[in-house]
Amino acid sequence: MTRSGDLHRPVVAAVLAIAALLLHVSVASAQGFASILTEARFQTLFPKRNSAYTYAGFKAAVASAYPKFGNEGSPADQKREVAAFLANVEQETGGLVYIYEQNKNDVYCDLSTPEARKYPCASGKRYIGRGPLQLTWNYNYGACGNALNIPLLADPGLATKDSETLFKTALWFWMTRGCHEAILRKSFSGTIRAINGGLECNQPAGSAGNTKMKNRVQYYKNFCQALDKVDPGTDLEC
Repeated sequence: MTRSGDLHRPVVAAVLAIAALLLHVSVASAQGFASILTEARFQTLFPKRNSAYTYAGFKAAVASAYPKFGNEGSPADQKREVAAFLANVEQETGGLVYIYEQNKNDVYCDLSTPEARKYPCASGKRYIGRGPLQLTWNYNYGACGNALNIPLLADPGLATKDSETLFKTALWFWMTRGCHEAILRKSFSGTIRAINGGLECNQPAGSAGNTKMKNRVQYYKNFCQALDKVDPGTDLEC
């Protein structure tokens, strides 16, 4: 006579094996970004950074909100993504020096499209560039705030309340506005288009926009070199 416990042992063993596999995958995914950009590397790459930008905040933002960042595709894809993000951050903030946009004259309130009108501007608020990728415009603050459960449309200053939030706003834009998909296709130019394509892509040689675009490309190559000499690919300029 077979005992019921004997019948259940293969099932239990299978469940435990699956659980162990899932745990292994989860741990490997969580280690992707952190193993590519260690705290020592972060400090070396951004020696003049503002103290508001911390490695702990960056790491926490990835882990808690956007764990797919730097964790999808091949190891080379993951390094390219981190390098591409850092290159654009370098351009936007002067190496994580600036938290706020230097030109604070504009309010950045746009209600010209149905999508933008979903996010009516709060009275007296300025939706200037803030954070690692300089989140700008009412509709970006509104959508980002909804995603992060922070009332950024009503109070855009909350984007800078701590380091983790600063990086979360940048990662929100990166992961939802086409940058993540572009770099997984090995298209650094696609990240520039998503972030500031209207002002920097297809601009005359020697113009301010063209110069900024070329700066981003050079920063990307530099960060690829710093991150284990990963191949930057050929789709670079826009």
